[in-house]
Amino acid sequence: GEPMLRPVFVWSAEREIEEIIRGLQQMENVARRLPERREWVTWIEARYAGDASHDPWGNVYQLEVQEDSFAVISYGPDWEMKTGDDIRDVRVRNWLAK
Repeated sequence: GEPMLRPVFVWSAEREIEEIIRGLQQMENVARRLPERREWVTWIEARYAGDASHDPWGNVYQLEVQEDSFAVISYGPDWEMKTGDDIRDVRVRNWLAK
């Protein structure tokens, strides 16, 4: 079952997160902002139809925005945030790189 597929699910989540990050970076380059918390689900579901807006465990990917960075996160198979199985990709905000 799931334990045997876990490496495949993790790989899939990492690839989807990379794709979402590209979309966020494009938005920040054009609009000079990232989606606000209240916009997130609408934003991700509009751009990544079907299962691509959800991690392999069925949860919507999460966005954390800081002043200098942002992260796209999957809570992983336990569905709980800030545990050891979370998949997180943190990037520097585009405006800092310019």
